[in-house]
Amino acid sequence: MKRNYIVLIILLFIGTGFIVTQTDEYFEIMRSIELFGSTYREIVSNYVDDVSPKNLMKRGINGMLEALDPFSNFFDETEKGEIDLLTTGKYGGIGILIDSRGDELIVTEVMPGYAAQRQGIKVGDVIVAVDDEEVTPQNINRLTTKVRGLPGTEVKLKIRRVGEPKILEFHLIREEIKVQNISVADFIPGEDGIYYAKVDRFSKRVTEEFYEKIKEAKKENQIKAIVLDLRSNPGGLLQSAIELLEFFVPKGEMILFTKGRSDDSRQEFYSRATPQFGDIPLVVLIDENSASASEIVAGTIQDLDRGVIVGEKSFGKGLVQTVIPLPYDASLKLTTARYYTPSGRCIQKLDYFEKSKDVLKYKSDTAKIYFTKNKRRVYGDGGVTPDTIVNHKNEPEIVTELLKKGMFFKFISEKLASEKDFKIDQLNDTNILNEFVKFLEKSKFEYQPAAKKMLDDVIRLSEKNGIDKQLQNELKSLSQKFNFNLRNEVLSHDEIILIYLRGELANQMRNSKMQLNHLKNYDDDIKTALFILKNKKVYDKFLGL
Repeated sequence: MKRNYIVLIILLFIGTGFIVTQTDEYFEIMRSIELFGSTYREIVSNYVDDVSPKNLMKRGINGMLEALDPFSNFFDETEKGEIDLLTTGKYGGIGILIDSRGDELIVTEVMPGYAAQRQGIKVGDVIVAVDDEEVTPQNINRLTTKVRGLPGTEVKLKIRRVGEPKILEFHLIREEIKVQNISVADFIPGEDGIYYAKVDRFSKRVTEEFYEKIKEAKKENQIKAIVLDLRSNPGGLLQSAIELLEFFVPKGEMILFTKGRSDDSRQEFYSRATPQFGDIPLVVLIDENSASASEIVAGTIQDLDRGVIVGEKSFGKGLVQTVIPLPYDASLKLTTARYYTPSGRCIQKLDYFEKSKDVLKYKSDTAKIYFTKNKRRVYGDGGVTPDTIVNHKNEPEIVTELLKKGMFFKFISEKLASEKDFKIDQLNDTNILNEFVKFLEKSKFEYQPAAKKMLDDVIRLSEKNGIDKQLQNELKSLSQKFNFNLRNEVLSHDEIILIYLRGELANQMRNSKMQLNHLKNYDDDIKTALFILKNKKVYDKFLGL
């Protein structure tokens, strides 16, 4: 009887593809698979209400992944476009970029040559339904991705447009879309050969795009210095980051190394090409939303003292994911290694072990101080800390609210749509501020200062708890003095509101010279970068030369 039991266990191991072993770990694997399968089968078969087998299993898989890190994800066959976008730089879509502004889903860009542009969708259009499912605050993120899908399939959009009394309906066939990784690339106006490139993501085509951009730039002028803007770049492919670094890092230099679970899993990556920009001055801009591949670029440039890092401390994602194909066109994006910059630091900041200490076994790196090539100190405390941190002023409350609700974008897109012959040189500050106020009033823009909200909360709390009536009346009297006047509020912050209006205008007109001129005048990070690049002693001092 005992021998038969052993044979049964061996057959189970062979049937599931595991190496035959008598260790406790593999027994636990088999035990857990059997328990999971039995529980799943019982729920689907006997739960009091009908259960979707597919969705229940997806919930179960996602539940397992939640016990790991935030970057390991499961994608079923309906989400294949997300994997294609990451691994190929292409996806099935209709050629628009969309973003949630407040509770609305708005078209922020229409790419030339694709279905959306051919059928007349415009920047500023508000998507109110996707495939007859109305957009709500609860499903807005899901419907944002639902617009993408397999090339050749149809998606139906219902759109609300300024000036159109009825909802417009579009039936569009998805096509293969090549995503653009670099949104702005040009010489900064008035600066002697200082070239700027805004890299938005690191998909497969980023180095190809960068090469084409600089090839065109060299026809116009000599590139004497570069500002590489990685702000709000969420990352992408490790290989794409390595290839971009090869434009700047000497051939044969270590760019980074990775380590997985086992002792022999270390992989080292070196620059394999002679760099096109091996010695020209370089500034890299980062912020708190620069993550993953963008941190690899910034951290390596810093460790090799190849350029100056400017801005805010980065996000702190030091984990490497591998995309693993699964049956039925599903995919698993699983964290399989950590990456380390040349100095040996891992920039992972988020500590996800506390919530999963019953599942994960990991001993964190103890070193905190590392040294660059020129013996400058850098720190392994999560994220990349810039060589010079730019402190940004806090925006006025009303400006933050206008940004959050997309009012600058909506106003400019409506203005450009209604004024076909609009000329930037005809822009009058007083007129555009007045137009903006009228637009806000028409849009029923609502705003209440935080102090007023807090005071009203205190009044409600005092009434609930029966606080002295006289004090309640005094609080109510004070609250009534917060007489909010929209026009006065806008005009009292006219300078910064005009900056945002002009910046939005430059962005929507897709004029790189205008965009860069605006950044040069109003962007503190760009101002700092230009100061450093134009002062060799300052640049050298940052790099420890």
